[in-house]
Amino acid sequence: MKMNDNIKISNDVIAKIASIAACEVKGIKGLHGGNIVDGIVKTFSKSATTKGVAVDMTNDRINVSVSVVVEYGCKINPVAEKVQERVRADIETMTGISNITVNVFVAGLFIEDMEAAACE
Repeated sequence: MKMNDNIKISNDVIAKIASIAACEVKGIKGLHGGNIVDGIVKTFSKSATTKGVAVDMTNDRINVSVSVVVEYGCKINPVAEKVQERVRADIETMTGISNITVNVFVAGLFIEDMEAAACE
């Protein structure tokens, strides 16, 4: 690469990596998106938002916020920590950027059998 060459990675690409990584973690049912916070972030900031994932890149730092739905019965903190680890590792592996902050917001709980849950 020449001295003046430059490689830039879109926030949308980072968001897609984070989205796929988070969904591959056992105990995660999916991402939670489309809420008012996502709309505000998308409208008033330079960050990218992909259903349930917001990315903000400043200088050589990536800040990722992931909003997830956890399966009922899972221990929430260990699952959220695994999401942080997986998202951070996948972004670092694919981009070479290691200065990454991953925030996880547990926005919902998925209950397989809603009738059984209503009886409790």
